[in-house]
Parts: sequence; C-alpha cells; structure tokens
Amino acid sequence: MLELGGGPARVRGELRRVHEKDDALWIMDCYPRRDATSKLDFKARIVFFVEWALLRLSQADDRRAVRACVVVSGEHDDGWQRGFDAWHAQFERERGARTRMLDDLERRVGGLVEFWQRSQYQPQWYFPVTSWAAALGGIDGAREAWLGATAGRGRKGEREYTPGYARLLAGERKFGDGADFVMLQANARHLRTLIDLHHDLAGDA
Repeated sequence: MLELGGGPARVRGELRRVHEKDDALWIMDCYPRRDATSKLDFKARIVFFVEWALLRLSQADDRRAVRACVVVSGEHDDGWQRGFDAWHAQFERERGARTRMLDDLERRVGGLVEFWQRSQYQPQWYFPVTSWAAALGGIDGAREAWLGATAGRGRKGEREYTPGYARLLAGERKFGDGADFVMLQANARHLRTLIDLHHDLAGDA
C-alpha cells in the first residue's frame, strides 16, 4: 500500500526476476548488448528499480537481505549499481534508520506511480531514450536520441521506433530550445532522482 497525493493506492503484480541465494533475495537482470551501465536508459532502469524497491518493501519484516545486481557485458558503470549496494550496506549497518529508509523507498515508488497516473489524463513529455539523454543534461544528446545520429552513422532516432507511438504523441517536434525541451528535461530529471539512490528526494518527490 502506497500513500499518494490522492490517497492510498495498492500496487498489485508478480515479481518474476527474484532469485534466492545464500539466504538473500536478489533482483537481477542481464543486458548483454550494453557494455556499460551508463548506456542503460529509463526503459531498463525504471523497471529494474521498481521491482527491487517493491521486493524490499514487501520483505520489510523478513530478516533476509534484498539485493540488486545489474549485469552488462563491460566493466564500466555510472555508479547507479553502486547505489543499490550502498543502500543495502546502510540498511544492514544502521538498524535505527530502517524505517526512514523504507519510507523513502515508498516515496520513490509513489512518485513513479503518480507520474504514470498523470500521464493517463495528460500525456507527459517522456520518451525512455530521449529523456535519459535529457536527464544527463545535454540538449544536443537529447536531440540526437530523438531524431537519430548524423548522416552516415545510420542510427535510428527514438521517434522512428516501431510501432510509432512516440511520433504519434510528439508529431514533428525536434525538442530543441524552448518549452517542450524544458518540460522534457524537467520530467527526466525528476524521474532520475526517483530511481537513483545517490540522489536526495528532499523537495523533489
């Protein structure tokens, strides 16, 4: 049960990527086509985070540890994976902080659910690949992710992905300077804060 702005909400579903090892529960996923966690966009990150957070919250009274493991084909990472490890270490070490930490996780999941709820009534500027590029701060990177790479490199832009919902929503927008990019980036930074345990939620969720 989550406390949202409009009242309590119950999240129902089945967690299918739960593995048990050495008296611990693990959420694990492999991304063999990515050579660094920095190349994972919101599509992978949000789903993974929600599954881990819900598993951790559902096991609040269980003594078993709940861990997270993101596997890519290379060794470089952007610190996102280490955020789960640091959270777990603090949770095990500071027993007096556990209630506060679990409340923080509830707020993060609640923030993601509220974003989804708003999108059902008023479509939000959010596209997993382009938004991730915007969250990293670069308008040029976001534009390339949306429109595709420069001529000769042949990388398809997100607006061309099948079945075409992104282009149906955004039309011919190019997400250059202006209100559209400002909103896209604001949403992206908010979502990044919610799923990155290194970021403080104060004033954001």
